[in-house]
Amino acid sequence: MVFCTAFGCTNKTDSTKNVSFHRLPLNRPVLLKKWLVNIKRDNPVVTKHVAVCSDHFEPSCFKRDLVGELTGKPSKRRLLVDDAVPTLFSFNTSSRPSNSCSTSNSSGTAATTRTRKRRISSENRSAKKQREELLTAILQGNKKCDAELTASIDVQSLPEQMPEPMSDSEPDTVTSIGVQTDGVFCICPTCPALQKLATPQTVLHDHNYSLCVERPVPSIPESDSSSSDDTESDSSTGESDGDDEIYLPELHSESEESTDDEEELIFEDNIVKEKKFIVFESALDSLLNRTMCSVCQGGVDDLQKSQQGTMVKVNFQCTNGHKWSWLSQPMLGNMPAGNLLTAAAILLSGSTYTSLSKLCRTMNLEMIGKTTFQQIQVKYLFPVINRFWGEMRKTAIETSKDKRLKLSGDGRCDSPGYNAKFCTYTLMEQETGTILDFELIQVSEVKNSCAMEKEGLIRTLNRLTESGCTIDTVATDRHVQIKCLMRDKYKEIKHQYDVWHVAKSVRKKLAENSKTKATAELVPWIRCISNHLWNCSQHCGGSASVLKERWLSLLRHLTGEHEWKEGDVTKTCGHPPYTPEQDERKKWLKPSSKAYRELESVVMDKGILDALSGLTDFCHTGNIESYHSMMLKYCPKRLHFPFKSMLARTQLAAIDHNSNLGREQMVASQGPNKGTLMYTQAYSKMCKRWSVRPVYEKKSYSFVSLLMDKVVEYKRDGQSLPPSTLPPLPVNIAPVPRPQKSQAINHHNSRF
Repeated sequence: MVFCTAFGCTNKTDSTKNVSFHRLPLNRPVLLKKWLVNIKRDNPVVTKHVAVCSDHFEPSCFKRDLVGELTGKPSKRRLLVDDAVPTLFSFNTSSRPSNSCSTSNSSGTAATTRTRKRRISSENRSAKKQREELLTAILQGNKKCDAELTASIDVQSLPEQMPEPMSDSEPDTVTSIGVQTDGVFCICPTCPALQKLATPQTVLHDHNYSLCVERPVPSIPESDSSSSDDTESDSSTGESDGDDEIYLPELHSESEESTDDEEELIFEDNIVKEKKFIVFESALDSLLNRTMCSVCQGGVDDLQKSQQGTMVKVNFQCTNGHKWSWLSQPMLGNMPAGNLLTAAAILLSGSTYTSLSKLCRTMNLEMIGKTTFQQIQVKYLFPVINRFWGEMRKTAIETSKDKRLKLSGDGRCDSPGYNAKFCTYTLMEQETGTILDFELIQVSEVKNSCAMEKEGLIRTLNRLTESGCTIDTVATDRHVQIKCLMRDKYKEIKHQYDVWHVAKSVRKKLAENSKTKATAELVPWIRCISNHLWNCSQHCGGSASVLKERWLSLLRHLTGEHEWKEGDVTKTCGHPPYTPEQDERKKWLKPSSKAYRELESVVMDKGILDALSGLTDFCHTGNIESYHSMMLKYCPKRLHFPFKSMLARTQLAAIDHNSNLGREQMVASQGPNKGTLMYTQAYSKMCKRWSVRPVYEKKSYSFVSLLMDKVVEYKRDGQSLPPSTLPPLPVNIAPVPRPQKSQAINHHNSRF
């Protein structure tokens, strides 16, 4: 954001339209001196970021926009001629601007106002109206106090000298307001207008940090009075149709904190996308010590820093006693924006507070506390994530109501062993890969951890059915409880098995049976047998009998027999005929060998044959397995999370997955393979071979910015979101009550 450095001008890039900003001519000393004299700044900070707005230049100072005149589309950027100098200003050019309030006791004739072209912002018009209302109130109050008001009102320029306040012996005080009068003062302490002046007013200034100026009410000016040590006067510059005006004073006590209204002055349009930097304290001190008072241009006499999480607050006092404060971050109500964004970034990135706090401690970087992080999670992050996921889930379900759904389902436990506390059961649409619903189960809700997956499937199926979805098929692994559940309770839904899980079972059985020397000749065929099962499921045409015949033909093929007369459908192998050389290289099994008998026991296994009826639709849950792998980013199994946190992190994983569906495979844009699909090579230790994998487009994390914006919006607007609906859960999952700590210590025995 760029501000106009001219005295009294409040134009800035984010709120002022149709105004251009022009940097100081640093490389032209003579012209630079003319600029600095005209903008009325004592000891200005001259950098490449200091600018003067176009309101202070005559029309002749700008170059003609020939392209804009021809095309009818004027350029947004206006260029100055080489010798352009700012000459249009609102203050009286015959006097230097001062920070003092002026009073006058003249004969009451109105001073002639200058007619000068200038721009009046909405803030200045509002301030001027407020000053005129207060002046009217003062006049009315003086009439009630029987004061003689005969002077006329006139807008005057800032004076050269600060009026001397009355001596301490005088009991009456008066406040000089922005619109001044000739000889008009209210000295009644009970005047309502004077009481109104005693309330804090908004100070308009020409910088972007919070300003908190302390000013007691000035005394009535007298020619022979001495100045009082405890009286301060301050002013800022505004804009009107005539000369400069003095802003209303603010009254603050020494202990008063900066209010929300003051801190809102530093808001940016988008604090989420705004860049943030790591600033060393020594560099910050070097910058702060060069700060000048915006009122009197005086140097800093006292500087005090305080910290609130990731934010630093600096209280200044200049050599003339003016006080103001600066915040390193915007404020969202009473909370620094950096504290909120840090907590949100930890959760939305899948990180943890512990890992980030370790990083910050290593760098000696200031960080929010753990309690603050947890409070922000519960109050803002969890509700925002819950609402975002609810809207995404609702949209996905609405688009799926007009078709018969084929779903894949699988459960994931939160620990690698058999002591799981949570189980997340997910239902994913097979055609699009969209996660339609999931359920988080705690072990205390069921009789044991083995029953969590079944309960999760029941809840998700019931919710989808109640939402109006028509479920045709559900593909799962061969979980015994789920198999019985689908057979008994959900007969109208076709239950299919995951081909990968069945093929994995076949591979494990063959690997176990081929460990001896007599059966070692089975090892080269294991991978081929697994691929044969996938091929049978894919080309069976939905017929269980065809699938079974093709599967059993494996016993003939491995003995070198590729044609036979038995069978209703399958009477030959599906591969092309082998040449004599190819046939000799194959290590066929002998029907009388032990290896063949072990193979036959696996192929004819009752469990495998029963599972074939669930492979007719060629369903697999590979997408869910990949999703479960991605969930480790948000819910690592080595860490424990409470139920609320586990739910929010699972919702984030589902949002991440659904937001990155349909990524295309990347195409080489350069090199000898330009225009071809991209692959990467990887070596598998398990398979002991190299394989290629397609390279897809990079994932999009635009949902993170949306969630961050929502969090900031709800905090800034003070909105309250309903919390997530949680089941009634016990305090802990222990089946017995917790004993007293003293008793546990007394019964504690150690072997060491």
